[in-house]
Amino acid sequence: MLWTKRDHNKTGQPSRWQGLPLGILLGLAFLLLTAGRSSIDLFSTVRSDRVLVALIHSGTASTVVVGQIVFHVAVLLTLHALLGLLAFAMARLTERGCGPIAGRRALVSGWFCLIGAWILLTNIQLYPSTTHSSPGTWLRADWHGVNAANSLGAAILALIGSVLWRLRGTVRNLQSLRRAAVPVGATALAAVLATYGFHTPESRAAANPAHPNVILLGIDSLRADVAINSGGFVETPNISAFLQDAKILTNTTTPLARTFPSWMSILTGQHPVSTNARFNLMPRREVHDGNTIGDLLRARGYRTIYATDEVRFANIDASYGFDQTVTPRVGITDFLLGNANDLPLPNLLSSLPISRWLFPSTYANRAAWVTYKPASFLHRLDTEIQPAGPTFLAIHLTLAHWPYYYGGVEKPVFSPSWREMYGLAVPAVDRQFADVMAMLRRKGLLDNAIVVVLSDHGEALGKRSDSIMGRFGTPDEIGHSMWGHGTSVLSPNQFQVLFAFRGFGAAGLQGPARIDAPASLEDLKPTVMDLLGARPAEIGPVDGRSLRGILEGGAPGPEVVDRIRYTETDVNTPKLLAGQIDEKGLIREAASFYEIEPSRGWAQLRRDKLRIILDRKERAAMQGDFLLAAIPSETKTGQFEYVFLDRRLPVPMRFRTRPDEARLPEAAHLWDALHARFHGELGG
Repeated sequence: MLWTKRDHNKTGQPSRWQGLPLGILLGLAFLLLTAGRSSIDLFSTVRSDRVLVALIHSGTASTVVVGQIVFHVAVLLTLHALLGLLAFAMARLTERGCGPIAGRRALVSGWFCLIGAWILLTNIQLYPSTTHSSPGTWLRADWHGVNAANSLGAAILALIGSVLWRLRGTVRNLQSLRRAAVPVGATALAAVLATYGFHTPESRAAANPAHPNVILLGIDSLRADVAINSGGFVETPNISAFLQDAKILTNTTTPLARTFPSWMSILTGQHPVSTNARFNLMPRREVHDGNTIGDLLRARGYRTIYATDEVRFANIDASYGFDQTVTPRVGITDFLLGNANDLPLPNLLSSLPISRWLFPSTYANRAAWVTYKPASFLHRLDTEIQPAGPTFLAIHLTLAHWPYYYGGVEKPVFSPSWREMYGLAVPAVDRQFADVMAMLRRKGLLDNAIVVVLSDHGEALGKRSDSIMGRFGTPDEIGHSMWGHGTSVLSPNQFQVLFAFRGFGAAGLQGPARIDAPASLEDLKPTVMDLLGARPAEIGPVDGRSLRGILEGGAPGPEVVDRIRYTETDVNTPKLLAGQIDEKGLIREAASFYEIEPSRGWAQLRRDKLRIILDRKERAAMQGDFLLAAIPSETKTGQFEYVFLDRRLPVPMRFRTRPDEARLPEAAHLWDALHARFHGELGG
């Protein structure tokens, strides 16, 4: 029973704590009843497909991950218990004024219903994509410009206010309230300070002509054609404004259209074959990073900082040459809790700085896309980046990545296309880009700086125009549709990227230019270091080329014009190539390839599976107007079909053996280069 005779004192009046157990039970019941479908789906997937068992393949659960999940659950329980405590406190506050109208427990239940309803309605309004807000329901409807959820929420607040106003005389005379004034006030002050944090005075970087700041602004999944030719199906006015005075390398590719491999090439100047960063979430021990640009600049006295708002696909930390990282918590909980966090009460707290401590795996984290607000990550950047001396700052914004949504945006109701979804996210990241630039300018980081804006990869949206084969008018697209990134080397919209340099202050590089010379993300490290006057011995071994001469107005030499660039795909499973996103299906297929690194709780590819998924890779070599792609056989491991494209010819050519050099010298040349680059991976 929820109450007994002990709930009453000798006079028959309710005891001081009568109703408190009920309030706490109601809070915990609210937690259970409002568990979002994302959580339900996640755990049903775990039960049916043993996803977690596959992730913890070693047989021993990571104590790091278990501890983080236990902490998350403990916070949820505590918050909802406090919600019940609030209902109890409101009942105590108002029971004398209500007199015989209701007992203590009825008041607790009534207040909890009012508070819970307001939380649900506010959650629906603030986060239209929450599982508690089904598009098309009457709560989401607007009646003559008046939103139902807003109106009901306001009505509840008005009701609460009217009750308190009605009881104002009684409230003033409550001895318990007067006794509680000091501790309540102290608690409220502590809550405010915890919520908004202690802000250190903002520092401003002093310009140093000899050591310009180096700033990399990466934008995940931004198509090159969208960024460079703004005004198409998605507009990016702020990025376009930046590019108007920038040197744009319009013919740039990434060696692998996934985030972690691309960023490893950016940081090291090397191809994924050289770094062994052949997949997202590659085991750290398998990656040969050498000297990153962060290492080189740190040795020159720079403060090096890496910041991103999502890390679920890239275990990039301070070990890659950074003094400071501004990221969500790196590890498997980024994936697990990012998919299971959609609960009304945590949602309302999600954008507050206090959530950095309450929910460290989801605060300012685009993985928790239902509640992610672009401003929350900007707040982290603004607070934590305090320049002191020359600064190397690498920021990666992931808002344009699938699933293309963020907090405050409602999903299209009727069968949204990938194009429509993408069109929601890109303008949002464009605005976020403008805010980041304003912050950098305010902190003095743009007084003297080399700024590079780039995308790690593009994005195919399931259109025929996303495929080279489609552009040639060929109906067969090698067995699968073109969507996403890292899925096909025959999709230029996946591997072509934005790559632009702009100088601020004494850094040079002023003046716009469009440069069509072939470039690669591998070129960033040697180019930036060359701009800073580094000698080749300091830069170290790289696969990229320095583009300094071209950026400063020179003509590209044969080492650039005649270069062969390579690209390849990432993990390709049947669900990934099916032309539609089936999240649960992808989890089922991919889970067996991953494990948890016990000491840090990081998700990583299983070492014993690397050969299997390596055999499924597509690979391509490009030179001038020519492209040669190696497509693995769907039935026979180790066999490939080769597709050769010559932009001067009306149709592509296909073959399984080395082409005749006398008849197709370009194809034979690329065949040899492809086999040399991917030595031993393509057979004879």
